[in-house]
Amino acid sequence: MYRNKRFYVLVICMCVSLFIVCGFLLGSNYVKGLEIKPNKIYMSIKIEKNDTLWSISRENMNKEYYNTKEYIKELKHINNLSSDIILHGDHIIVPIIN
Repeated sequence: MYRNKRFYVLVICMCVSLFIVCGFLLGSNYVKGLEIKPNKIYMSIKIEKNDTLWSISRENMNKEYYNTKEYIKELKHINNLSSDIILHGDHIIVPIIN
């Protein structure tokens, strides 16, 4: 009798432990999914004389979310640029994060 009771207590403790571990694992993934994503808007700017992708990125990027290389890569992707060459008088779309 005592042996059966001990066995049931052990099984219950293992089940409770398993539920707690699963709760932590699933809960941590749920919290990661709740990450607040920044609000991104797109703005068209006119390329002025002596503008480069580097100078445009310094003026418009949010350093909290980008580094210069990532921002330039996104600029090139958005504007279908295959090189870093931009022309005075053209327009370029830039992402701005609020």
